[in-house]
Amino acid sequence: MINLDTLNLSYVKDWADYFSTTWYITLPISLFFYFFPNLVEFVSIFGFGWTIGASYVSPSLVKFFKDLELFTTVRPEIMNIVISLLCGIVFYGIYKAAIFAGSFVISFLASLFLLQTFFGNSIEWYILVVIGLIIGIVAGSFASRESSKFVGLFAIIFGSFVISAVGVALLRKYVYRFSDLIYLWSILIVFLVLLFSRMKTFWGKQK
Repeated sequence: MINLDTLNLSYVKDWADYFSTTWYITLPISLFFYFFPNLVEFVSIFGFGWTIGASYVSPSLVKFFKDLELFTTVRPEIMNIVISLLCGIVFYGIYKAAIFAGSFVISFLASLFLLQTFFGNSIEWYILVVIGLIIGIVAGSFASRESSKFVGLFAIIFGSFVISAVGVALLRKYVYRFSDLIYLWSILIVFLVLLFSRMKTFWGKQK
């Protein structure tokens, strides 16, 4: 039987204390992760590309256009928005292409290995290549299309934990000062309830 008094949950307390201390930042992010996990992949990757575009690409291009006296009638702010938007779209496209390419290569090589292992030289090489290409394309397309599910799953896990940690911490601070053991187990219980209830609805909508 598990001894709850000696069970080490100090790492949970450290994380819970951190998230509850910075709740004004982590709570809004976790709420977005929890309620909109299907958008996390696009927003994060697109946002990263937008940031790179606005911080590095756009200033360089604006300076380049000014030196060549191109687009002098266009305001720099508008150019910055357009370039950042294009960078976000391009970066997201590269991300999806990388997922497709990686899955394609792995599936292609794995299928060739398995076919040669089980069938040896009884199948012509070009048939092996065709089968490998078909499997690679199918696997790459599936991975690219379904990648948001796996990103969303981690987003739900993160969001559930932060919401439970902040909620229980606020309850402990303003309603009732219960012990650390009850505090930590309350966080874990609320976390599991939030996690499995959201996963059920999230995966159900994806079908």
